[in-house]
Amino acid sequence: MVLTRSIGEEVPKTAATTLFNRWKIGDREKNNGLLMLLVDDQHRVEFETGYGLEADVPDVVCFRIQQRYMVPYLREGSTTRPCARAWPP
Repeated sequence: MVLTRSIGEEVPKTAATTLFNRWKIGDREKNNGLLMLLVDDQHRVEFETGYGLEADVPDVVCFRIQQRYMVPYLREGSTTRPCARAWPP
């Protein structure tokens, strides 16, 4: 999970993909990495998943987690609550 105040004018999805690839997140053979990027000033959350994880955590699940558990708190100005809420009970 990456939390940053700002990425300037960069598009959050592009930033997430860049970090995911640069840091080589996940197992190389299984390609099962997951990166969560929270951009405070844009109130944005982006998930980047490796192809090996997409069957278990498809984009629609990532989107639901973002919208239900994270984005509302970002809009309120909180940066810690979205992180804690990323994994619902």
